Amino acid sequence: MGQNIMIDINLVVAVYFPPDERGPVREEGFRQSLSSWDAKLMYEGEINLIVVNDGPALEPYREWSRGQASMGHERSGCGGSLNVGFKIAFKHSPLVLNIVDDGQLTRPFDLTPWAQLLLEDEHFGAVKLMAPHPDVTGRITPLWRTPTEQYGWGMIFDRHNLAAGLLPSIYHKRFFDAYGWFEENVSAWECEQLFNHQFCQSQGPEIVMALPSFWEPGPGSIVDLGRESPVRS
Repeated sequence: MGQNIMIDINLVVAVYFPPDERGPVREEGFRQSLSSWDAKLMYEGEINLIVVNDGPALEPYREWSRGQASMGHERSGCGGSLNVGFKIAFKHSPLVLNIVDDGQLTRPFDLTPWAQLLLEDEHFGAVKLMAPHPDVTGRITPLWRTPTEQYGWGMIFDRHNLAAGLLPSIYHKRFFDAYGWFEENVSAWECEQLFNHQFCQSQGPEIVMALPSFWEPGPGSIVDLGRESPVRS
């Protein structure tokens, strides 16, 4: 992968807190999620938060220590919120990170190599950052090689089942240029299904799932014994 000065990523989150006893529970969960992202998301550029409420704009969240903006709109569902946030975000950067408001990050995760992949390879339009929905299949392949001779691995999704489901993802603008926007005034579940249908029934940039590795060669690896036979040594 090239060593570039990384452009900003805008993190778009669609939220809705019902005006009943469910609202505070959902918002407290979002605050906990936001704290986990702030502590564990790593990137060599800036990550700016855009919170889009399906209703009036909300106050800034202290759980996020970096740049943030808050937006609102007339209620039109999850798809409406995502469309508002993504279209604003893409005016400032070709990359958008989208995470569902109840998704907590449990360990540090570096977005940098996956953002570089999207910037450098037009074959890809989105990187999924967690395990896929059940029954999604694909092809596991090395995508780049690091200075320490380690490969970055990913799984390129087949176009069936819920391949384009709304799991935490980095998107390049080319993905939406190819497949269009989210359906509005439908439930979040319907929005996800229709968005996925657009991907599965069309041709265009691929979705790849990040397969981060938490292992690397230690100092003993400079002595390669892998091809030495114990019989002949």
